[in-house]
Amino acid sequence: MKWNEAVLSLKSYQPGKSTDEVKKLYGLEKITKLASNENPFGCSEKVKESVRNSTHSFAIYPDGYATMLREAVAKHTGVKETQLIFGNGSDENIQIISRSLLGAGKNTVMATGTFSQYRHNATLEGAEIREVPHIDGAHDLEGMLKVIDVETSVVWLCTPNNPTGKYISEQDLLSFIEKVPEDVLIVLDEAYCEYATAEDYPRTNQWINKYKNLIILRTFSKIYGLASFRVGYGLADEDIIQKLD
Repeated sequence: MKWNEAVLSLKSYQPGKSTDEVKKLYGLEKITKLASNENPFGCSEKVKESVRNSTHSFAIYPDGYATMLREAVAKHTGVKETQLIFGNGSDENIQIISRSLLGAGKNTVMATGTFSQYRHNATLEGAEIREVPHIDGAHDLEGMLKVIDVETSVVWLCTPNNPTGKYISEQDLLSFIEKVPEDVLIVLDEAYCEYATAEDYPRTNQWINKYKNLIILRTFSKIYGLASFRVGYGLADEDIIQKLD
């Protein structure tokens, strides 16, 4: 078989055991699974009620534009409907970004010990991966700036970071964004932003109106407890959204 070399260099993802498997293996009655960062409290009762009362036909293709969801998220985040992109979880949005901007001859910058899908997709696209070690679990922003060059296409920032939990303060993040070249896309992965309570944690929704090279990723999988629904979304300038769509 004529496999791409990038595929052969990767190992398949090995998920942790299910709660039922662990209960059976160790004779336990109650456990809390932490490996996948699933919400232990589950989703809102309103979600369950909505699903029970749904009259949608499973034989009909869904609305590709996600009109109702788009309207609701636009209202919730305070951005335009045209500044949103939706995906099959954040994973698909990361894949779309990588497929659109990465390839041979380009490089991408990320931290070591961050969400594995950044590296995974960059490898598949044949891009050079430049990882900058953490400083006590936090992104080394100055170190990341130093490795950005004319061939850099995407920079990944996960805040709060998965798996270290460290966040980037508003002052530090703004300073970093201002120094990144305007032709480099900054991906701000905020999958866990709703858990951040620090006063200096940035509220970034409106930043996309000023920084045209910024996309902010969010998800319904974590705080909303809807991991199995596979719904992620991104906020960005309309030009970025249009090209990714």
